[in-house]
Amino acid sequence: MKRLRSTWSVLVRDHETSATFSVIVACVYVAFLVWAHAHHEAWRDEIHPWIVAKRAQGFWDIATGDRIYDGHPPLWYWYLRAWTWVTHRPWGLHAANIAVMGAAALLLLRYGPFARVLKIGLLASYQITFEYGVVSRNYGLGLLLVMVFCVQFHPLRPRLVTQAGVLALLCLSSVYGTIIAASLFITLVPLGLRARLSTAPTSFDVSLNPRLVIAGLLLLGALACCIYTTTPPDPNPASPGWNFAALDVTTVGAAARRMVITFFPVRFFDGPRYWGNVWAFWGEHQTVLTVVTVAMLLLLPASLIPPWSQALVLYFGAGLMAIVQIARYTGGPRHWGHWVILYLALCWISRRLYPRRRHLLSSVILTVTILFQFESLLAAVGRD
Repeated sequence: MKRLRSTWSVLVRDHETSATFSVIVACVYVAFLVWAHAHHEAWRDEIHPWIVAKRAQGFWDIATGDRIYDGHPPLWYWYLRAWTWVTHRPWGLHAANIAVMGAAALLLLRYGPFARVLKIGLLASYQITFEYGVVSRNYGLGLLLVMVFCVQFHPLRPRLVTQAGVLALLCLSSVYGTIIAASLFITLVPLGLRARLSTAPTSFDVSLNPRLVIAGLLLLGALACCIYTTTPPDPNPASPGWNFAALDVTTVGAAARRMVITFFPVRFFDGPRYWGNVWAFWGEHQTVLTVVTVAMLLLLPASLIPPWSQALVLYFGAGLMAIVQIARYTGGPRHWGHWVILYLALCWISRRLYPRRRHLLSSVILTVTILFQFESLLAAVGRD
């Protein structure tokens, strides 16, 4: 019994005093990624950015050239361009993504304010490890930048300009990265404001940290750069534009259900349409799906309270993602997974703001999410 308690205390420890555990688990994780990449043939949307980066005339050509038709900001392409200095062979793409995800895993393991068992479980999840770890896309780079932001988040010692710089890079990783960056910037606003209540005479003063203004301008500049570098100069028949008329109760409800199957995916180990059939299980249990959807819309924000601002940030970011999916491009699991990333980041920030709270509800939600995600990871690796 004593040994069992000792093992349990090691697994639930949420504060690392040394790098030993983090480095060992990160090395195991990287070894798994190397094995998985060795058995994964790059898909078209993976190899295309590598070819663009390799054949570009330089970094400016990447920002203004044909890449502008791809719908993604240039950061991932710039990163791959740097790797082409090492090799022009396709394995450079795999090495680039493994390096990104290895760094993200190390930051999560070393600095994440979660129990060790949760951190290991997150690295065994379908969204993080397969969609962003095995499949080499720009979204893994966005995940790394979110981790960097969370590591730098200190309520008592805010680094407003530095963190805004990280969010600016996040804006240049993907459109969904831009949404997450805008959402996380809101968490910095209270740190840049200082309120003072005086009783004689009664007055309430609010002062603004000039660094918050600089941070906001930096983020706005990155947002403008994202829009400029993803908008083709001529009509693009493959991109029909925004359709805000599609926003109604039905489509919003469908987006909410997509969020549920993203947190709690169920995939089968057989079947010819594994990759496209994400609704296979939940589509046969619509009543259960509706109940779980309503529960998640209430429990996810509730798990972040206090402060109330965390719940509002979650609704803001998740709502913007839903609008993009409805009015522009529905996307797939690689896009929907940013709901999970945003929630994970807000859980991290909540634990930094209130380190003495137990955060039981969010821990339960993350645990259930990990169990579903692990099943999908096994199915994905087996089918890849």
